[in-house]
Amino acid sequence: MTEGKKLYFFGAGTVGKRWIKFALKYDIKIEGVIDNNKDLWGHYCEGILIYSADILQSLKNILVYITCVNCEAIKKQLFDIGLTKEQIIDFNSLLGRMVYLAIKNGSFVISLDKIKFNQNNKILIDLNQGMVLGGVESWSYAMAQSWKKAGYKGIFLAGDFHKPTVINDTYATNEIQLLEVNDEKLRLDRCIESIIKHLPCIVIGNFPLYIFCAACIVKSWYPDKIKVVAVQHNDEDIYYNTYAVLQEYIDCCLVISSQIEYKLLQRGVRKEIIYHLDWEIPCDEVLEWHLKNNEILQIGYAGRITILQKRADLFIVIAKELLKKGIQFKLNIAGTGDYLETLKNQVISEKLEDYFNILGVIDRACIPDFWKRQDVMISCSEWEGHSITQAEAMAAGAVPVITDVSGARDDVTDGKNGFIVPLGDITLLTDKITYLYHNRDKLETMGYMAHSTIYEKQKNMNQKDFWDRLFKG
Repeated sequence: MTEGKKLYFFGAGTVGKRWIKFALKYDIKIEGVIDNNKDLWGHYCEGILIYSADILQSLKNILVYITCVNCEAIKKQLFDIGLTKEQIIDFNSLLGRMVYLAIKNGSFVISLDKIKFNQNNKILIDLNQGMVLGGVESWSYAMAQSWKKAGYKGIFLAGDFHKPTVINDTYATNEIQLLEVNDEKLRLDRCIESIIKHLPCIVIGNFPLYIFCAACIVKSWYPDKIKVVAVQHNDEDIYYNTYAVLQEYIDCCLVISSQIEYKLLQRGVRKEIIYHLDWEIPCDEVLEWHLKNNEILQIGYAGRITILQKRADLFIVIAKELLKKGIQFKLNIAGTGDYLETLKNQVISEKLEDYFNILGVIDRACIPDFWKRQDVMISCSEWEGHSITQAEAMAAGAVPVITDVSGARDDVTDGKNGFIVPLGDITLLTDKITYLYHNRDKLETMGYMAHSTIYEKQKNMNQKDFWDRLFKG
């Protein structure tokens, strides 16, 4: 991966200094630091000489690690200079890359006489971002209940990057103090310590971040005492890049869509460690469609109310477009997020109160009933892994009208049991909703087909057997 290549860091600011210190502690050789501040050229950053970006034009066999937060602008600058995508390491992929190099350098050390192994395996569930409300976390809480019921002992390993907003006591929580530390080595050390005291164990790596990387480090020391299960919950480069570079220390990689598997294989991840993870959700054998025949079209959304990824800012746009088309509808929104209060204020300022029903967070046990009251499920997401909400809605007969993200086509056949539209194409999305409004027979047919799609997947699913084979095999 780096054999014969010289490493340059781009960024000599606060973030760059932090990563340079990390590299030096683990004997990772840096040829030089690039920065756009000409006042720094010729000076040193943590003992490494700082250059202008122009020097890169004359160099061969180099890799440039972006060590500043203005990542996209720097990438464009490097492309303009003539570097290829393969020569540029994105800021978000730094941690996995640096951990890999440090492992290979043999730079991580451990005092073997301090390790005391436990009698039984324990499942360590990676909640790197904390005990919060999110799709990954909700899945983790649900799986914890299932694993505990099956007799597995476990513990939540939670970072403190966000204040706890969900209290789940299925397993005890070990909160790791990471936020206060601006030192990558110390963050990893704290995660390593939390894992080591539970050996032997199985780590469910939900995020390609500190806890997962710490698990890979421990795996390099004790390959027979820890099983690392990497779960790719989202279609983001940080997952692909980190899992690909550290795959040597991954026992199995769980994917939630065919698109994710394809992209992992494209990046060289071994097919034999890839397994498909399916969602286990409530799905009645018989769909009671007669509950849905209302004149007002019920449109549902359940999830995080954010602009980032979920594009909740488009709900107002959708409502206005539907009103222009003469559609009688109610947009029922369940969830919370940093855009919730703004959305509520917009609904009032735009005088759309009659068309919105903003419910806030609803209990997981109430989700099936929520979807049974909906005719249509919408999603404007710019990326997903494989939306659980999508499957939950279809199980209740709600017809999905969604953007073309990872996992969409694993459940939805466009025009048969739902509609898939290009990212950001609100005109087409509202056209599809309008079509369903005016063609209630088609809405009903597609609703039945949506339900049937999910029911056929669910009726033969044996999650207990899947996890038993994974944990014990």
